[in-house]
Amino acid sequence: MKSDSRIFVAIVTVLGLINSPPLEASDTSGGDVMPMMFPSHSKGRPVEVRQVCDRVYSAAQKQAHHLLDLVHPWEKDEALLLLTDSKSGEHWIRPNTGTVAGLAFLYRFGKYDESSVGVSRKTLLADYIVPMMRYLITTHKTGTKATSDGERWGDAWQSAHWAHMLGRGSWWIWTDLPKDVQAGVERVVAHEADRFVVKKPPYQIEMDTKAEENAWNSQILSVATLLMPDDPRRPKWEKVFLRWALSSFLRPADERSTALLDGIRVSDFYAGANMYDDFTLENHGIVHPGYMSTWSLSLGNALDYSMTGRKVPQTLLYNVSGIYNNLKWFSLPDGGFVYPSGQDWALFRYTLLELSSGRQDI
Repeated sequence: MKSDSRIFVAIVTVLGLINSPPLEASDTSGGDVMPMMFPSHSKGRPVEVRQVCDRVYSAAQKQAHHLLDLVHPWEKDEALLLLTDSKSGEHWIRPNTGTVAGLAFLYRFGKYDESSVGVSRKTLLADYIVPMMRYLITTHKTGTKATSDGERWGDAWQSAHWAHMLGRGSWWIWTDLPKDVQAGVERVVAHEADRFVVKKPPYQIEMDTKAEENAWNSQILSVATLLMPDDPRRPKWEKVFLRWALSSFLRPADERSTALLDGIRVSDFYAGANMYDDFTLENHGIVHPGYMSTWSLSLGNALDYSMTGRKVPQTLLYNVSGIYNNLKWFSLPDGGFVYPSGQDWALFRYTLLELSSGRQDI
């Protein structure tokens, strides 16, 4: 289940990054969110790139068809839908927010094929996306009901990552969402974003890097700005966004760096490192190429900037090329990774190199 939804999110993310497909759903720009626009480079891609995009979009639709068969009513309120059992932890919230984002992407973009997905676009929104969003809003810390395990989700080590998927998916289809859903999503996103305004990014090199945590926590700050650009908290969100994004992949050598990024001198900002000077990092007690690829989490925020006509921060690319070049040495022909120190997850996982390469293409 969790793997299925992760694959779905990976598919639509790569698709959006490589070549934004034609807009066919109703216009969602405007309202009180940042208006959406497509970068000029999204047009005129080579034929072979467009062909890959078509194949990826087709795969996303088929994956959606499979996932929709798993969606069911919540036993506490049958008007609300979810993909998993109702619990407040990662393995139950993350698949739901990821699936909502993926379905919102299909609803908003591309040459939607009703026969592939199994439902019409109108049905996808009304009968699946909105009821799933309402479940997530209702059971969050800012909501009115606990999940079936007696706890509300949120304020957790990874909950900002889950919430950013709900928020970004909502941004894609904003004006088609009911007002109560818009307000609920804003509450969730603002609550999770505000946690990181005063909190300091953690650092650790040996055994358990904090790189991926800082990178995914940066996402919620970017999404908060997308959804609430007129909020008085925006300047703080934007400022700490750069702090969390830059902190993710600093090396000990950066303590002496004179580089200027978005007006920030790296050495002045430096408070610790999350990877070695050779651009490797450790997690699960090993040198871990899977976690080395998590710069794609923070760099993925570049799409938020390019799709709103803003300059992409230099901070998002700092040290990325060194990590990416390293990952090529860890890569197998199918896009999977070699784990030289062993692996405590499944031996064969969904490939990460394509996702990383897609984001590098920005």
